[in-house]
Amino acid sequence: MPIFNKSRAIIEKFPPRMGKSTSNHPWRRRLLSLHYGRYGCAYPHRAQPTRRHTLLKNPLQQRKNNGASSSILWFTNALLDNREAGYSFAKASVTHMRHTLTLLANRNLQVLLLSQMIFVAGGAMTVTVGGIIGSQLAPTQALSTLPLSLTVLGTALGAVPATGIMQRFGRKKGFISAALIAFTSCLLAIAALIVQDFALYCGSTLLIGLSLAFSQQFRFAAAEVVSIDRAGSAISIILLGSVGGAIIGPELVTQSHVIWPDQTFAGAIAGMGMLFLVAALLLQALTLTSDQRNEPIAQPDPRALLIIAREPLFLLAIAAGVVGQGIMSFVMTATPVSMHVMDGHSMSDTADVIRAHVLAMYLPSLASGWLITQFGERRLMAMGLALYGLTMAAAWSGQAVIHYSIALTLLGVGWNFLFVGGTTLLVKTYRPAERFRAQGLNEAMVFGTSALASLLAGMVLSGVGWQAIVMGSLAPIGLLGIALYRYRHRALPDVADYP
Repeated sequence: MPIFNKSRAIIEKFPPRMGKSTSNHPWRRRLLSLHYGRYGCAYPHRAQPTRRHTLLKNPLQQRKNNGASSSILWFTNALLDNREAGYSFAKASVTHMRHTLTLLANRNLQVLLLSQMIFVAGGAMTVTVGGIIGSQLAPTQALSTLPLSLTVLGTALGAVPATGIMQRFGRKKGFISAALIAFTSCLLAIAALIVQDFALYCGSTLLIGLSLAFSQQFRFAAAEVVSIDRAGSAISIILLGSVGGAIIGPELVTQSHVIWPDQTFAGAIAGMGMLFLVAALLLQALTLTSDQRNEPIAQPDPRALLIIAREPLFLLAIAAGVVGQGIMSFVMTATPVSMHVMDGHSMSDTADVIRAHVLAMYLPSLASGWLITQFGERRLMAMGLALYGLTMAAAWSGQAVIHYSIALTLLGVGWNFLFVGGTTLLVKTYRPAERFRAQGLNEAMVFGTSALASLLAGMVLSGVGWQAIVMGSLAPIGLLGIALYRYRHRALPDVADYP
């Protein structure tokens, strides 16, 4: 081994100190440590405490005293000593992936996954063109984002009725009704574009928002068809279906001239209407056992909503959804108008930024369920909040396409962590018999805030500008950060009666 012999020859150049063993020269000891540590040989000075164990005790002090070589040795030995932990980490990752694939064999999850894809495509298309169509039809530019605001308002207003309808008639009938309502909204939107009627278009976006109030229950339905410890993974799978929707929605916009050459954007809306009909047919295959849970069962009586809302972790979960969805709607709603109308960027660039944003919202679902099992819901929410801070830094730095792209991508990933973490924490804070009232309150708060944020986005953007959008997002981020820190160690409530 030439390298071995060469390094050994270098070591021999350092003579021993007077009256000391040959291994006590400082440079000799350093080179011996690196030499034998590199080639896996036994240390010749084993009678003394080895460099390896000395370095592991206090790496920072050793780095200060002995330079970079000691630091390298410490990190190398730390990796070797912790290889079993690395193996365990890899094994846990593989196990999680195997369990996730097992969940995908569930027919109900498959149907919910495809339906989520279609509804998200409709939402992504509405976000992409809603502000632009609004700026063309609205009497003033301040009302350009009103259609998007009405979409979110429809979701907020429909949250409680949607949970009530599903409680009475079952989730399956509620989901099918949502698909038919969305199809009707597409017909109204096409009619509004043909006759150039702003009020009619606003009515169509209100209806699409109402249908989305039902589709938001997809994730809760997915959590109910698996055990409570797999709820995070099931929710992540459903949100992962949104990746396809993020691609389909903006792509329909860019290809709308092929579908309907004479009407701008009408072709995209027509194609979306056909997809909603497909969703109505798919949802016929649902066989949710949760629909039978509406019958009287041997469980404690459901608590009043005010009593449920006294649980701090329940409120923390809602706060994560409120801040995550609110800031996301505030920034996302303003982005197409700011890019295309005010900054003059092309429609293609605007659609690409929105597509990247929606992909960033849902692609992390591949890992968010696993991250919850490793770190917990609250740490995942903290990571999402940190990404929101980076979003504001990127948005403040400029208004070129690259700035919008980076900011909206970070915004999407942060939203995913907050939304998945908050939803998973929420389903662990109430009993099964309380799910509809608890979920209804959560959806009303989350999407009510989102509607207000999207409405304010147009006013703030037209009155002050893009920088005000960024500054207005900082206070909610800080408040949620304080709440997360305060309740970081609080134990979950006793919900031992989960099935």
